[in-house]
Formats: sequence, structure tokens, C-alpha cells
Amino acid sequence: MAEWIAIAAPADQAEGTEMVVAGWLKKVGDSVTQNEPLLEISTDKVTVEIAAPASGILREILKPADQPVEAGEVLGRIEAVQPRPQSPLLGRAKPPLRANLRPRPPT
Repeated sequence: MAEWIAIAAPADQAEGTEMVVAGWLKKVGDSVTQNEPLLEISTDKVTVEIAAPASGILREILKPADQPVEAGEVLGRIEAVQPRPQSPLLGRAKPPLRANLRPRPPT
């Protein structure tokens, strides 16, 4: 079963500062990679990019653009994608071919 990971607003909001979703850089159904920017949040002083907490697929946007946001509030969810296990044969170098340089005896 796939794991859903919450995308949360920063918890370190300054007292009296209002945060607003400036815009999403991805849309529902898009693939995302960990640490890739997903959305921007604006305050009266700065605009901050919120990065993906995991690789996967953006499944929900709970706070659309121009909506106020509370510190630590869940803004959306990612369905985490488990990396595929590699085949034990992948990534292995083939052994070098051995040339038989000795002449064969006549038969």
C-alpha cells in the first residue's frame, strides 16, 4: 500500500505575520522528486518555496493560491513512490572475455 506524505507550511512563523499560498508550481497528478519546489508561500516580508518532502505523485492540493495558511498546516499530500528494487544483475560489469591464445593441438 502506498504511503501518503503531508506537505506542511513552515512551523516557524513570526508572531503576527500572515502567510498566504502565492501559487503552486505543480498540479495534482504531477510526479515530484524529493526537495523539488512545489509551491510558494508569501508573507509581508518574504516569499518562500516549499519543497517536496518525498518523491512521488502530488495527489492533493488542500490550500489553493491566495488562501491564508497557518503555521504547520497541511497544504497538500504526496503519494510516496517506493524505489524499485534493482535486479542483482543490473549494474554489474560483465567479466572480461578470456582469449585462448594457445594454439590447439592438431586432431
